[in-house]
Amino acid sequence: MKIHFVTGKGGVGKSLFSLALAHKLSQSSNRVILAELGEVSFFEYLFESTSPSLPFKIEQWDGHTCLKQYVKYLLKIEALYKLFFENSVTRTLVDAAPGLKELAILGKITSGPPRNMGPKIEADCLVVDAFSSGHFLALLQAPLAMAQTFRFGPMAEQSKKIIDVINDPGITQIHIVTLSEELPLTEAFELSDNLSALVSTPISFWINKFEELPVLTQACKSTPLGGYLQNKNSDQNKAINKFKSLNKNFQTIPFIYQTQIENLIFQISQTIKL
Repeated sequence: MKIHFVTGKGGVGKSLFSLALAHKLSQSSNRVILAELGEVSFFEYLFESTSPSLPFKIEQWDGHTCLKQYVKYLLKIEALYKLFFENSVTRTLVDAAPGLKELAILGKITSGPPRNMGPKIEADCLVVDAFSSGHFLALLQAPLAMAQTFRFGPMAEQSKKIIDVINDPGITQIHIVTLSEELPLTEAFELSDNLSALVSTPISFWINKFEELPVLTQACKSTPLGGYLQNKNSDQNKAINKFKSLNKNFQTIPFIYQTQIENLIFQISQTIKL
């Protein structure tokens, strides 16, 4: 199974990119799941008044649900699970335990081959609409911290195997979505540096809402719209030059004027080159 993590600063369009990426991957794979992390669903809001016909499944995964599924998988007996885990004391301990929910989420994401541990995911390709920058870094730090804390035993062994799956370039890839603006770019580069120090996973960048701007006449340049377009063009050129100077792998995602969400997903997917 292939795993694609999508992250970036909040508000840069990573969830929409995740939809387009899942659509793109579904063209070459019959079983694609888009997993949205967190307890609040953006996709539920996005598709609130529509029933989208998409060639992939969308699921929402949060820490408590993933931990529940994993524990039930290990204990096998429903009554035993309820005795130990469906009570307020245990839930408080789970909430307080650093990294436990993140570890449960990563455990589910990496439960397929070669780890083969936990409830089976019926997919050939998994696109993870992950947390924004800082929380995503904490997510990937969880198994490393657990392996260092528990050097022996099943917890340490499974944490190390999760790390191995994440570090396998044949399985896992990280996509950082950004804009051509200074703040999202700075956060994207900082996240990339922190991730590179943590894992050896391939990282690709996607500059979202990139616009092909017209050549402006002198008269147009002096208007408010002309000023905006000049600033936009300057930001985009600076962004491209920065990526090139750092020798970073990047692609641009065009700003598409489309209000119908399924058409928008399809059109963006057509611009993605993998």
